[in-house]
Amino acid sequence: MRERLSIIVDTREQRPYVFPNCNVYRKALDAGDYSLRGYQKWLRVERKSIGDWHSCLFRGATRLRSQLSRLSSFRYALVVVEAALSKRFSFSQLDPEGKSRITASLLADHGVPIVFCCTRSLARTVTENYLRYAKQRIDCEGIEEEQEAV
Repeated sequence: MRERLSIIVDTREQRPYVFPNCNVYRKALDAGDYSLRGYQKWLRVERKSIGDWHSCLFRGATRLRSQLSRLSSFRYALVVVEAALSKRFSFSQLDPEGKSRITASLLADHGVPIVFCCTRSLARTVTENYLRYAKQRIDCEGIEEEQEAV
């Protein structure tokens, strides 16, 4: 039987995922939208809708780069975009090659993986699985859990 995760959802997250087999807590996070209780020091996931992703790329690039910079300070960090890669390239007026260059520069500059998921449901599953496997890696590395303030 799988361990029941204790997922923290940032209080500013407007459309949080529902994790039916997990304990879910709302708490302000300094970066990202999701983490795990006791693992906030090492682990974050940032969720982006396709509209938010494009808004960040073209009108809020400074904000996006700041978010990625904060995420890059965590041992395990991931950006999950709720859209298929093909939709990502067809969403706005900028040519696909231009969008590809922007995404590649973000990856190279910050080193935070960006995963494009064709549905919101798949993005939720990827988020939960990433949190689960990153926790396992942290546990195997022998890093001490944070003590949660009550």
